[in-house]
Amino acid sequence: MKTRTSLWSLSVALVLAAPVRAEEIVMTSYYPSPRGVYMELRTMNDTFLASQGGDIYMAENGGNVYMALMPSSSVLIGTTTPPATSPKLYVIGPVEADAFRAFEQSGVYAFLEAGPNDGWADMGGFNVAVGAFARTRVDGSILVLQSRSGGNVGIGTVSPTERLDVFGGARIRGLSGTATQNVVVSPIGTFVAEPIPDGTNCTLVPVSAIAQLHICPAGFSVTGLTASTTQLVAIQCCEL
Repeated sequence: MKTRTSLWSLSVALVLAAPVRAEEIVMTSYYPSPRGVYMELRTMNDTFLASQGGDIYMAENGGNVYMALMPSSSVLIGTTTPPATSPKLYVIGPVEADAFRAFEQSGVYAFLEAGPNDGWADMGGFNVAVGAFARTRVDGSILVLQSRSGGNVGIGTVSPTERLDVFGGARIRGLSGTATQNVVVSPIGTFVAEPIPDGTNCTLVPVSAIAQLHICPAGFSVTGLTASTTQLVAIQCCEL
């Protein structure tokens, strides 16, 4: 009995004499970094995601993704060399999207987007504040495409009234020549440049004798008109 009592007393003394250890947390490490779900993860320098392959999911269950918040920062895709202009988004390679919209603070945006499944692409400007299409500029000059309000095109004007309405001079390089020429409209509606007749061989053609108004015989051009107080009587055609 003495031996058992002594051994029991020694065991109790050894247990009481042992130091009390702090709580320990065991974390399983998955090389090269620990795996887990984080409520917030912040880094202070370069951060590499999926550098060995794989996919990156961002805000998959809602929320926003904030990137390049500093004025001089950019988001680069397809390159690691930012341009000197420091754009917010710089892409090397093709970009595919259903629509592109560029907003300004006044609420006006430029758009380039697919049409409503009609095989067309829509482009222009829209003013959100007034709910109407906005004026657009190309290289600082006004260009209005009224594809949704009449189909008119205006160059230099914000209110085109014809299919093509130009405020200012126009130039058709395909009609250029070595001297001043007359520009006439052919029966199919194209512009044709003809030499200016010298007036040495001219004739008056009654309106009733021509198949179409203002059309001279082949080799002749209109140089004048004869009219009564109520109607056109004849046109003067001179040989080219």
